[in-house]
Amino acid sequence: MKIKWLNRTLMKLHYKLLLCKSESEYYAVLKQIKAPKSEWGEWLVKNAEASTNVFNEEKNGNKRAIIVCIKPNLKKAEEHLDHEAVHIFQYEMNLIEEQNPSDEFMAYSIAAIKKTLIEAYKK
Repeated sequence: MKIKWLNRTLMKLHYKLLLCKSESEYYAVLKQIKAPKSEWGEWLVKNAEASTNVFNEEKNGNKRAIIVCIKPNLKKAEEHLDHEAVHIFQYEMNLIEEQNPSDEFMAYSIAAIKKTLIEAYKK
């Protein structure tokens, strides 16, 4: 008998998550998800090497989205993605109105989000 392991995901995000490594990719995604132009914002905040953009509305059949923007070929990309993973965790906790997640839950969740971002960055 072959063992079929269950998914070990600690938590499933309520947001779609995407990593963009260029400004043109970012704006193409915004068009595709039909984000209102009034909410687009900049790809990267002035002088930033990475940033996180959150779209909370569920409009036109599109789900909530978090788009992490990061410059390609950064020497300290993992440090930036670690930082952005914390923000993603914070957005999720705010959405589900979790005021006091346990330390272990927080640590494992942020680590899993960071791993997902790093894998996307390396592709």
